[in-house]
Amino acid sequence: MTEVSALMGATILGGLVLQWPLGKLADIYDRRLTILGVALAVAVCSLLIALATGGPPGLILVLAAVWGGLAFTVYPLSLAVANDFLAPEELVGAAAGLLMVHGVGMIIGPVAAAYLIDSLGPAGLFWGVCAVASFLALFAFYRHEVGQPLAAEEKTEFVPIPIATTAYASALDPRSEEVQLEFDFESLAEDAVDAEETGSAS
Repeated sequence: MTEVSALMGATILGGLVLQWPLGKLADIYDRRLTILGVALAVAVCSLLIALATGGPPGLILVLAAVWGGLAFTVYPLSLAVANDFLAPEELVGAAAGLLMVHGVGMIIGPVAAAYLIDSLGPAGLFWGVCAVASFLALFAFYRHEVGQPLAAEEKTEFVPIPIATTAYASALDPRSEEVQLEFDFESLAEDAVDAEETGSAS
C-alpha cells in the first residue's frame, strides 16, 4: 500500500509542477508543436516505465513524476488549441463536444487498459499509453503541417485544467470574463422595474 501511495503521489506531484511551465511554453510557441513534443515525451516515458517494471522503486517513482507532469498536460493544452479557433459564442458547444469525446475515452480507456494488463502484465498499461501518445504525436505533426499557426497576440491565455473536468470548466476560459463584463445588466434591471410597474398598474 505504501508503494502505491508513493507512486500516485509522485504522479500527481509531477502533474502539478509541470502544468505552468509547459503552459507558458505553449503561449510562446505553436501549441501544436508543444503538444507534439509533450506527446512524444509521454510515449518515451511510458516506454521507459514499461521496460523498468520490476526495477528499482526509486527509478519508477522518478519516471512516474515525469510521466504525470507530461500526461496531465495533454488535455489542457488540447483545450487551449481548440479555444484559439473559437469565437466566444461557440465556447459552450465546443465544451460539450470535448466533454462528450472525453467521456467516450473514459469508457473505452479502462476496458482497453484492463485487457492490456491481463495480456501483457502491469507493463501493458504503459505499452498502451505509449501507443496512444505516439498516435497523438503523429496527429499533432499532421495538424502542424496542414494548418497555419496563430500569432502570439491572437492566442488565448493558457489555463491549467484538471483531466476530471466538468461542464463548468468553460468558465475558466479567460474570454468568459470578457463576455460577462460586456453583459448589459442595467438594461435588465430597467426591464425588470418596468415589468413590475406594469404588473402593479394592472
